[in-house]
Amino acid sequence: MIATNCGNWNAIIHPKVEQALAQEFVELETAGASPVAFVEAALVFEAGMHKKLDEWWWHGAAGTAIGTSNGAWMSEAEARKRMAAQMR
Repeated sequence: MIATNCGNWNAIIHPKVEQALAQEFVELETAGASPVAFVEAALVFEAGMHKKLDEWWWHGAAGTAIGTSNGAWMSEAEARKRMAAQMR
């Protein structure tokens, strides 16, 4: 039998994965690791985890976009422009 509705599985699995990721982020920060972490994109958006991240980058065929936890979006060009201005 093939499941046609993944919603039930996602409701069970996504919170557990999010909890494990949160613990991993704490452990990385405690160890003084790089402040950058990579998470599979579908999970980030399907589970709504992007709302809890400081910043996220999305890269696809249409280009790269950057989003923040407060809902702001910018293109890669705008992000690079802002980063360059901060480096002056």
